[in-house]
Amino acid sequence: AVVVTGAATQNVRALCLHPADLAASKLVAGREKDRQFVGALLRHGIVTREALGAAVRGLPAPHQGTARTVLSSLR
Repeated sequence: AVVVTGAATQNVRALCLHPADLAASKLVAGREKDRQFVGALLRHGIVTREALGAAVRGLPAPHQGTARTVLSSLR
């Protein structure tokens, strides 16, 4: 998780998913809209392939293959 706080949150402290963890979960879902979302995260530099690869390695073993397959199909 990533801590988000500051003036924009009126100094309320929130815990949010790291973008790479969110992207990894989207790869497992594998829906077209999720593929497009992860592709946009990569294109805009919000997530790197390296960070996403590390997040995929942290997934339960049964989901890693699915996530890798979808990731390899993204340009």
